[in-house]
Amino acid sequence: MEKIAGVMTSKAFLTMKRYLHFCDNGVANDDRLLKTRALIEMIKQQFKKVPLEENIIITSSLKQYLPKKLHKWGYKIFVLSGNSGFAYDFEVYTGKQDNVLLEGEHDCGASGNVVIRLTRAVPNNVGHKLFFDNYFCSPELQITLAHRGILCLGTVRSNRLPNCAIMSDSELKRKGRGAHVEKVAKVDDVTLSVVRWFDNRAVTFLSTFVGAQPVSETKRFNRVARAEQQVACPRVVKVYNAHVGGVDLLDALIGLYRSHIRSKKWYHGIFFHLLDLTIVNAWLPYRRSGDDGKLMSLHDFKAFVAEGLVSVGKDTSLTAEKGKNRVRQCDDSLKSQRAVKRFRPTEQSPIDDVRFDGIAHWPKWSRDRQRCKMAMCKGISRVVCVKCHVHLCCNPKNNYFHSYHIH
Repeated sequence: MEKIAGVMTSKAFLTMKRYLHFCDNGVANDDRLLKTRALIEMIKQQFKKVPLEENIIITSSLKQYLPKKLHKWGYKIFVLSGNSGFAYDFEVYTGKQDNVLLEGEHDCGASGNVVIRLTRAVPNNVGHKLFFDNYFCSPELQITLAHRGILCLGTVRSNRLPNCAIMSDSELKRKGRGAHVEKVAKVDDVTLSVVRWFDNRAVTFLSTFVGAQPVSETKRFNRVARAEQQVACPRVVKVYNAHVGGVDLLDALIGLYRSHIRSKKWYHGIFFHLLDLTIVNAWLPYRRSGDDGKLMSLHDFKAFVAEGLVSVGKDTSLTAEKGKNRVRQCDDSLKSQRAVKRFRPTEQSPIDDVRFDGIAHWPKWSRDRQRCKMAMCKGISRVVCVKCHVHLCCNPKNNYFHSYHIH
């Protein structure tokens, strides 16, 4: 509570949110995302600077009714991500006005054109593999991307496979769980493989780089026998399942510690979602940067970033004192109602960005005595840094106040 109260009052936060804008409201434009367009483009440019993974995925995550989602009303965003969950590019859906292609780009329909736009930054002929679901998938799209050297795999709707005589769902069901059939065709020098596999229901896959062979086995739960059983599984199914979960991972990470801030302004919802997305995108490369045992969790990483943004390069001593006074007043009112067990709070070391920024680190005499926070020092001190809020030895014998704040 002290960390929050020490930054700003609730009235100051509400005032700041009230005047939070990202464009000039006087500019006339038909763009439905005008109020956030500048912010969106700035974030996308930063995301695109990160090198792409070999396996990338496209999926969907203005106000729209999504009956199959847990939260029925929301904003649809198409995301290009990697296996790790990192978002390399995204597009906020606004309707028919989005369906715009550059000169020379092949029209693959409204859903297929989303993929065309999101893969503009994907380099040609370097072996990238692209995965998507049946909302986007079509033979025209996969052929177009294959001419660029981008290999594709996705589930596909049967009505998007004209002149493809493939076994029906009822025939596959009669053959039993694990049955499959494959058709291969060559169109415009591109080999397409269509595989229909029956699990609990029939699923159809379309790919330009993998087919049914080799067929292996996978575990599936049998509801009748109430036990797991081995069923035949084509290669295309295993490849698809192994790589298509990147965006689901991204959505799960964002949902863990989402910014729940209510507002009547529609663009605030997009802003706070992009803020959460940016934090996750920063944490994912950080997680790959070192030993797992020494890395911060997403929760601690988000708190670390927040502390750095509100403290680094700023003199927070005055606001911190105001925050302490508010907390103390709240505590006094509680103590007057009931007896509270006295305890000595444990001091936490500040983040390095705050500790070494060289601004407003002043010693202050305190009535409390606590252990010095300098490494290897066992001394007890009454001197506190007004910005870091830690006790440090500051006497002729052990003067660690200066050395503690030097990198």
